[in-house]
Amino acid sequence: MKIVDVKLGIQSGDRIYKYPVWLEFSKGRIWFLKAAFALKDEIKALKGSHWHGRDDDARQIWSALDCERNRFQLSAMQGKNPYAWWDRPVEALEFERPLRAHQVTMVEHLMTYHYGIIAAEMGLGKTLAAIEIIERSKQDDWWWVGPRSAIVAVEEEFEKWELGTKLTLMTYQGLVKVMKEWKSGAPAPRGVVFDEMQRMKGPTSQRTLAGQALADAIREEYGYDGYVVGLTGTPSPKSPLDWWAIVEICWPGFLREGSRNQLKYRLGVHQTKPKRDGFYYDMTAWLDDDRKCAKCGGFPKGAALEEGAFICSCGKYTQSINEVALLETRLQGIALPFLKKDHLNLPEKQYREIVLKPSKTIQRVAEQLAEIAPTPIQALTWLRELSDGFQYTEKQIGTEPCECTNGQTTPPDCDCDCDLCNGSGVIPIMERHTKMIKCPKDEAIKDLLDENSDQGRLIIFAGFQGSIDRVRQICLDQKWDVVQVDGRGWKVFSETPTDLKPIKYWRSDAARVVYLAHPESGGTGLTLTEARMAVYYSNDFKPENRLQSEDRGHRPGMDLNKGFTIVDLYHLETDRHVRNVLKANRRLELMTLGEVQDAL
Repeated sequence: MKIVDVKLGIQSGDRIYKYPVWLEFSKGRIWFLKAAFALKDEIKALKGSHWHGRDDDARQIWSALDCERNRFQLSAMQGKNPYAWWDRPVEALEFERPLRAHQVTMVEHLMTYHYGIIAAEMGLGKTLAAIEIIERSKQDDWWWVGPRSAIVAVEEEFEKWELGTKLTLMTYQGLVKVMKEWKSGAPAPRGVVFDEMQRMKGPTSQRTLAGQALADAIREEYGYDGYVVGLTGTPSPKSPLDWWAIVEICWPGFLREGSRNQLKYRLGVHQTKPKRDGFYYDMTAWLDDDRKCAKCGGFPKGAALEEGAFICSCGKYTQSINEVALLETRLQGIALPFLKKDHLNLPEKQYREIVLKPSKTIQRVAEQLAEIAPTPIQALTWLRELSDGFQYTEKQIGTEPCECTNGQTTPPDCDCDCDLCNGSGVIPIMERHTKMIKCPKDEAIKDLLDENSDQGRLIIFAGFQGSIDRVRQICLDQKWDVVQVDGRGWKVFSETPTDLKPIKYWRSDAARVVYLAHPESGGTGLTLTEARMAVYYSNDFKPENRLQSEDRGHRPGMDLNKGFTIVDLYHLETDRHVRNVLKANRRLELMTLGEVQDAL
């Protein structure tokens, strides 16, 4: 047990007020034995904060976890500068490898600070910059973690640049397994590259917890001599809150807020709403415009309103601070943003929509599905399938013991309340079948194949495995080979057998090849500049997958004269609805990267 007497300060306006505090470090927690009431909000912002006034011992004190993040924040509250490491000037380096100016900036930044995130849009050469960092570290023990498609692309880069450093490659699923089997005292790698780091944006997901554990182990063993390098083209695709977990992995405590929810309260306007056992806080607006009211999120009377905005009605209009844009300043040092438009002289992507009128039969079926669906989400899923020309059906092919039986082969004679088996002890084994339905998207795909016949390469994305199976058959019938990438793996479909790996086959001298992928499985990391068009037969619901996949062909190496075209196929209204959802928060993400203009 250790008790220390310190002074903790809080800033109010231009002044800092300091208060005496007694801290006890014991049982893995920091106990605030004496603390002024004015420090309550600062203490509540610490990770694992808890008020013990209602506990059995009835001590009227606060405590928080004794962890790296909280020690970082307490250091700042004492008037020290825990950010001093990132306040140092960037060290200038000399280079032999031909790098662009922005890649030089990436390398110099990470070689100076060792812990950080390169938040660069797709096509800006993050992978080569990371390779340069690994080589310049002169350390042989590095891990590279990323999604499967990014690992395929990285292996190509390693081969191209003849990387000689020992490197362990793994997917995020592989990282989860490795960290679960991690033995206490095992040596940590000197450095790790988290490719497509936005995959760890969920604070409680297994991959995020595994990434946090690995980064913590590197810091504990090597301190500032270790390396945690994050690479991402879409750091906050759904909301600015997506920054919290990936910054926490790089360096706990860099952001003051002790949780994603606390960051949410800072970046938005919340109102209390009643529920059965009390109330909850509901976000009514982002603080993304300093004209908004800090109380209700509404605009002052007479302001030009965008879609979804509203006029202040609380009667206490108070001008707010654009906290979303301010986040870019708060991330300086740990995050290095790069926008494609500032560093690459590429033609703008061209967007085209092909609107296909549904038949009266399809319209009737769509209305019936929407009517009988048990939930809105189920209705949307069914309609998306219908729009793609198929419907999933499930057929029972057997049964298996429920989890509640602990593996017994005979159902127990009991009145259990299990929600899975409803007390029967067995659950059905279902097999999914795909029923194909006539769809006008088929003819649109054939026309686009013809349009790209001279190019000999075309990229197509689809949001369901049933859609991918349908499109693959269309392509094969039109005498196009297919490189298929989805949750079932990577595979080449061709009349002529080949031993080439899928990505090698795409780059081979085969006459006509379609790269057909699910946006999540095959939409990240790869360079597919052989094509001049990407077609979205359908989308999934993850904004980062759309943003990443669009740029597979729009990057250095593309044909500048032909440009790059993005084509969306719209059949039922659900296609456009999903696309609009994906667009919704792009403006907020760019704002956190220092770009305040509207996007898309």
